[in-house]
Amino acid sequence: MASLPSLHGLIIDLPPSCIEVWPKSPQYFVVGTYFLEKNDADKTERTNDDLPSTSEDQKRSGSLVLGAVENERITILQTCPTPYAILDLHFSPHDNHSELLIAATSTGSLVVYTLSYPTSTENPATEPQPHPTLTFVKTLQIQHPSTLILSFNWHPMDADIVGVTLSSGEANICNVPSLKDKETTFDENTDQATLTDHPLEAWTLAFTPYGTGLFSGGDDSSLQYRELRSSLISEAGDLHNYVDRNTSSQWLERKLHGAGVTAILPLMEGVTVTGSYDDHVRVVKTPSFGRREVFAEANLGGGVWRLKAIEAPRLTFPGARELTWLILASCMHAGARIVRVTRYEKGKWDIEVVARFEEHKSMNYGSDVLARGGGTGKLILSTSFYDRLICLWRYSPQ
Repeated sequence: MASLPSLHGLIIDLPPSCIEVWPKSPQYFVVGTYFLEKNDADKTERTNDDLPSTSEDQKRSGSLVLGAVENERITILQTCPTPYAILDLHFSPHDNHSELLIAATSTGSLVVYTLSYPTSTENPATEPQPHPTLTFVKTLQIQHPSTLILSFNWHPMDADIVGVTLSSGEANICNVPSLKDKETTFDENTDQATLTDHPLEAWTLAFTPYGTGLFSGGDDSSLQYRELRSSLISEAGDLHNYVDRNTSSQWLERKLHGAGVTAILPLMEGVTVTGSYDDHVRVVKTPSFGRREVFAEANLGGGVWRLKAIEAPRLTFPGARELTWLILASCMHAGARIVRVTRYEKGKWDIEVVARFEEHKSMNYGSDVLARGGGTGKLILSTSFYDRLICLWRYSPQ
């Protein structure tokens, strides 16, 4: 299979670690960057590392970069420097919070931004629509500054709940109401609960589709699960009402992955796609109770750092019972892949690589989709770390 060519590429100031397209207006995107400085006596050596470290002699910085794609070209609109590195970021999936963005930092905090359009001009009918701008709202210090927040995700049903994974190994849920209020603070003792715990770095987490459970993956090669109550937080705001530790299901699975678990994408209740440092993507049976097993797996040629669904499940053809998902994989040193996951009528699963993008010369940690469907296919952005590159390319299904 030949690699797809790029339509446009752009070098930014700092190494990109994550990227997400704004769902409200998908021509816009935000990139998080990660820069490491190592001090050696009076000399400062500026380098980048592949994996987070908690060494005290290391200082990290970064930025949030707002960009746009217009006429198949990438344009940088705004850069917000930060005194910490950005390791993950996501826009809110909730309609009433669609302008909210949260980024996970290297100093134990979540930073809240809004992305919004300026107020209307005097002649909105005749003047061009202005671009949106990123605006800082507040910082939520949820861990000690020496702890890195390695990943972050929103609860799919409750806009006040988010999940984080930490360099210390825990996967926690946090109560973060009133995110638009600059004065609202965070109390680590009452607004946070640990659900799973890994002996090494917890690289990633994901809620189940209806928020009734949480998966986490760690450098210990384990996939962990904790069941959550379907009801929301009580009026008293007790976060621990989400978990009944006496009756809720919890499991730890170490046998399915050959290296650290770095990406988790639930497809449906009881079925999850995972990515690992062992270069494999897997479809895994993940029931709340009962045996876990691998339904299908494929070697993508590089560590699978992130997975994103870019097409909703659909029937393979009208009247069929087979379902397919299209997934975008960021494969570290191997570039980006698009894979098709198929569930056949009799319970068999299959993974097929349908496209490759390999123009990146270093670690591909983040990718996302700008445009979906139509005769022109899907426009995709992908990044690479050391060469500080953002590429735009197109996938057109055959």
